[in-house]
Amino acid sequence: MSALVSLDEVPSAPIGADAAGEAARRVRERWKAVARCAVEYGEGWRHLDEVYATAQTPALVDRSTVVSATGVRSGWAASDVARALDAFATDMATAGLEASELAEDIVAFRRRVVDYRASAHEPHSDPDWGWGQYDENSRLRNRAQTLKSDISAAVNHCVRALEGIEPAPRTLRHFVPAQTPLMFRASAGAAHAQFETRMFYGILGALENAADPSAMLALLDERPEWLDYLWAHPPHHETVATWWAELDPAAATALIAGASLIVGNLNGLPFRDRIAANRQTLAREVDRLRALPADQRDAELLASYERMLNDEHQYRDQSGRWVPTTGSQLLVFDPAHSAVATYHGPLDPVTGGIPDWVDNVAVSVPGTGSSLAGFADERAAALYQEAHARPGNDSAIIQWCGGEMPASIPAATQDDYARDLAPRLSSFVDAMPAPAAADVTVLGHSYGGATVGLASTLGLHADRVLFVSSAGMGNAVTGVEDYRFRSTTDYYSMMVRNDAVVGAVQGLTWMHGETPLSAPGVTRLETGQIDAADPSSADLEDYQAPGASRPSAIQAHSTVYTPGSTAFANMVGVITGGRAQAFMPDTTEVLGTGVVYTIDGNDREDLDPVYLEID
Repeated sequence: MSALVSLDEVPSAPIGADAAGEAARRVRERWKAVARCAVEYGEGWRHLDEVYATAQTPALVDRSTVVSATGVRSGWAASDVARALDAFATDMATAGLEASELAEDIVAFRRRVVDYRASAHEPHSDPDWGWGQYDENSRLRNRAQTLKSDISAAVNHCVRALEGIEPAPRTLRHFVPAQTPLMFRASAGAAHAQFETRMFYGILGALENAADPSAMLALLDERPEWLDYLWAHPPHHETVATWWAELDPAAATALIAGASLIVGNLNGLPFRDRIAANRQTLAREVDRLRALPADQRDAELLASYERMLNDEHQYRDQSGRWVPTTGSQLLVFDPAHSAVATYHGPLDPVTGGIPDWVDNVAVSVPGTGSSLAGFADERAAALYQEAHARPGNDSAIIQWCGGEMPASIPAATQDDYARDLAPRLSSFVDAMPAPAAADVTVLGHSYGGATVGLASTLGLHADRVLFVSSAGMGNAVTGVEDYRFRSTTDYYSMMVRNDAVVGAVQGLTWMHGETPLSAPGVTRLETGQIDAADPSSADLEDYQAPGASRPSAIQAHSTVYTPGSTAFANMVGVITGGRAQAFMPDTTEVLGTGVVYTIDGNDREDLDPVYLEID
């Protein structure tokens, strides 16, 4: 017997329409006044030198300009917030009417059902439901579910509108529903861009004026807020590239040594110079950790840094010769923000970037548990080696973790980390100096897949995107139609059939979005065998690594990265534009006893793999 629908199933809005509308009004009125005062403030201080000319006057005028600009931008942001809240209020008003009507219908229906159950019944009649009551019960429950979905969609729409607003005065936050997770990103407004450009040039100009690298380091120790500002408001890569190109070579060399933490993490700089700067920061971090008493030292972190500093790597040059190099080529390294990225490939001797003879560039984004002490850079190295095992391919691979990732599965159920990382990933790929003729692929593993998905909603521009054992396509994403460059990007996915890490969260749009395994517009690839050259070898679903204690269903979440496996070969096929094996659909059969069982597609006796040509 199905349970009788109740009023408890009628969803309530996270905030009433009147409250949302009132919040919009308060925001609009209060910050109109702030913006007006900011303009008057800036105008008054701008003429200070006409009446008070001292050595401190320029600094006072500069600071007043910053205050004035902040106030004006706050006013603009508040106007956008008010519009978003007005739209949300309208949606909540509609939802409120539907909830009221639904509640009245449920009350009336329950009364009829109770009356029926208390009355005498015809022989053989249903004692619980009168004519049509069972179906009406289901319809009312479906209306409740639909209303719940509509409210959720309205909240997500409001969130997305708010996410595009920058700056976000902290005093605005208490006007917005507490249930709404906010993360304000940089907008493309001309005034805001100009303000950030001035701040960038001001900070770097002050560093340039320092006498030497030691003075630069001392200045940054005195002004840590400069590092915080540039992390929160990274300048556009074209601004950075112009500044660096016009810089005196001696000044550039000094900045690489003295302001390495800034220079090494600026999109728009040649890879060669970022690598040189980050190596300076890395060496200082190693010295700092070594100097600590043993009981205060993070031994695991120090070991990771020493590997980055000293491990031997190799890349292939244009002639096909393998060239050895010492230490990781770090494109990002910011210990304070758990940010790191490595480059596997050659550098152009003239531009310091990716040589124009490189055919394929891939950016690989790891998932939960990735950190400075556990970065999984060996996966990018293995992809690079395997890509060059295929004739006629010149590739470059980047392993990117541009900020903090969740450390555990519970934390990975939240989308906060992905929302912080997504704009950074999109900006990094946009600034990446890939050759014009090269194909760009972005891979996201596990939580990294959800990050790649959110970055795609912001404008991540790649020729191909591959979701590897992905948690989803990005919070609230319902399909590739939510991706900005969907018309010029090919999407692929892969995951073992019994993935016990993210398998259960596939399709939970409120968590990490639609599943890429079955979404229209995404081609699923096979994970196959642990040894792609041996069809009789174990499937990844069943493979138990020697000495491993965890079940294969957990291991298989990551053993897709095993070199030589079908899954790994398919990754390389997507990166290099080669061949990849399509997913083999499972089949369901019914035994004579009526028992239903499923045969994995790659376990069928008549297995006939289908291969796709990736181009």
